[in-house]
This record gives sequence, structure tokens and C-alpha cells, in this order.
Amino acid sequence: MIITGLTASGKTTQSRHISQNLGLQYVSGSEIRSRLLGIPEDLAANSHFWRESDRGGAFDRARLAGIDARDRAVEDELIGIAKRSEGCVFDAWVMPWLFRDKSLCIYLRSSLHTRARRVFRSTQILSFDEVLQELEQKDRLAQQFFLAAYSVDIVADMLPFDVIVDSNELDDDGNRCISLISQQLSTIVQLALSGKGPELQEFLLSVSNSEDRSAKTWITTALFSRLTE
Repeated sequence: MIITGLTASGKTTQSRHISQNLGLQYVSGSEIRSRLLGIPEDLAANSHFWRESDRGGAFDRARLAGIDARDRAVEDELIGIAKRSEGCVFDAWVMPWLFRDKSLCIYLRSSLHTRARRVFRSTQILSFDEVLQELEQKDRLAQQFFLAAYSVDIVADMLPFDVIVDSNELDDDGNRCISLISQQLSTIVQLALSGKGPELQEFLLSVSNSEDRSAKTWITTALFSRLTE
């Protein structure tokens, strides 16, 4: 399973949930990149470090300002793990566009304002407007970087993905929405791993008929033909 999305889309949260729920190995692209950059583990594991503009944010801006050979090394290591292992959950940025052989690819998509609210709730070091501005800048730099480095548009190109989740919950609905997405993705992944196409289709129909609209889950028809392979 490869899960990706922009900053604060929930890819780390959902990757860890699926890993724990299904007993699968969790693999973080950010942790590999931090190791290659020489960032201590305790800092790399702290989300606040990456959200502080003069600390982790400075690393991100420097990285997105120009192509770094260490980024290629990160993707090469992730793909190497995927080729050698089975039953892993990858928390990554660009991997689905570079490698999707025998992989279930999931994209988490939320509006800029929704993601800014999530970051602001968790840190409150900056004002909401400052968070919004920094997140918008990072989105733009990330899109430009991956276009230059890999000819991949991580914002607009959804072709590699089997599952796309749209979530734009309100502030007081955040925890419930995260839990709902986690339950849905764990079920989808479990059924896909088992190759149970009819059961997956039945589950998706139940999801689409749900009255809950804080999260919308989209499944490509190609997933069913891939399951039979």
C-alpha cells in the first residue's frame, strides 16, 4: 500500500492506522530522507519540528529550491523495499508515480483551508493566516520540485491511484472524520489484499450510499481488473 497527499492531508496518520490495524510494516519516506540529511531521529519524528519555519521548514524550502541527489536516493530505497518485501504500508510523496507494481495506491485530498486548520489546531505556534501562507507556499514549491525532478504533477495527476479520499471536515468534526477514513481504508485494503472483488464492490456501494458527507471515497474501476490479475 502506498499512501500519499500534500502536507497535512493525513497520509502519516492513515498509514500508521492501516499498519497497526492490519499488522503490516510501516515505511516512512520522510524518515528515510531525514536519515540521509543527517537529522536526528527525535527531531525527524516530531511533526512540530517540520512545521517551524526556521527549523524543519528551512530544510523543506532548501530541498524544494533545487534538485538534490538525496531525493533520488530516497525513492530508490523505497522502491527497493517494495520489491523485496510484501505487506508494507508506504507513507510517501512521489512513489506511486514511479512504482505501482502489485501496489494499492491511495491519494488523500483536502482543500488548502482544511489542511491549514489541521496544522493550526495541532501547533498554534503561528496564526492561522501565517499557517495558510506557509502551507500554500510549500504546496507550490512541492509541485514545482516534483515536476522538475520527476516530470510528475503531484497535485493534478491522479492516474496512478486506485483509491482517492476527499475530506474537508469542519473543526469540530476532525477526529470523527479521521476515524471514519481509517475504518474505510482498512476495510478496502484488507479486501484488496485478499483479492475479494465482489465483497469490495459491495462495501463500496455501502460507502457511497452513506449519509456521511465529510469524507468521500472514490475507487477506480481499474482496481477490480487489477485484483483479478
